[in-house]
Amino acid sequence: MEPLSLVEDLGRLRAEYGIWSAVSVVQVATWAPAAYGARERFGWRVVYDCMDEWNTFPGIEQALLAEERRLVRGADLLVVSGQTLWEKWSSQNPQTVLARNATDFEHFQNPGIVAGVAELGQPVVGYFGAIAEWFDLELMVRLARERPGYTFVLLGGTFGVSMGELEGLPNVHVLGQQPYELMPAYLAQFRACLIPFKVNAVTEATDPVKFYEYISQGKPVVATRMPELYAYREYLYIAEDQAAWRSGRKTGSCGRGGWSWRGRTRGRRGWR
Repeated sequence: MEPLSLVEDLGRLRAEYGIWSAVSVVQVATWAPAAYGARERFGWRVVYDCMDEWNTFPGIEQALLAEERRLVRGADLLVVSGQTLWEKWSSQNPQTVLARNATDFEHFQNPGIVAGVAELGQPVVGYFGAIAEWFDLELMVRLARERPGYTFVLLGGTFGVSMGELEGLPNVHVLGQQPYELMPAYLAQFRACLIPFKVNAVTEATDPVKFYEYISQGKPVVATRMPELYAYREYLYIAEDQAAWRSGRKTGSCGRGGWSWRGRTRGRRGWR
């Protein structure tokens, strides 16, 4: 849809529902021209909610990156989700706010019941979220092969990656996209949780929402080296290299296969 056409549609919506004051929140710079048009015509301020390092994001074209640079400078408020993005953009817009991610804590405190996971085998090591270019499939395959006594359950949509090798392992269960309403129930059945991302410019700027969701139920978490998580070392184990993933050192005892896990969640919950 062309920006002018969208602004005209917004004008009709504004008149029909009596919307006289609003803010345009832009998360992808493609929508910036429409937001500018709404600001010019209706006085709606523009907020750019910057959550990712688009410069090295898979499939992103130079035209969008140029539009993002204009949006950073032209937004009335720039909100970034991590320190890396703050360091990149705050000098370009004096109205920049660092607002880290979080989760709906109450939602995850009422897990309910979901069928099927308990029958897959215990203990369950889980992941939920997108499985895309930044997900380290090679690492995940190796972990599953080296730890046949663990069941690995992955929830989430798959985008542009080949899952054949991973799905072929007997202790790996890829359950696909599941409703958000069921995430607390799935999480309740995980003994520990993983964030097995590749280390690159995209993940180094990422403040993963799943970390906050995992710890909302006091789960032990093991994650790839991600600078945005360093501030939370008290609450998770960061595997600085491949050897750390293999040994699982410093991370409670599950009592199987020698892999040591220690849930770093104020000592209240771990692998018991």
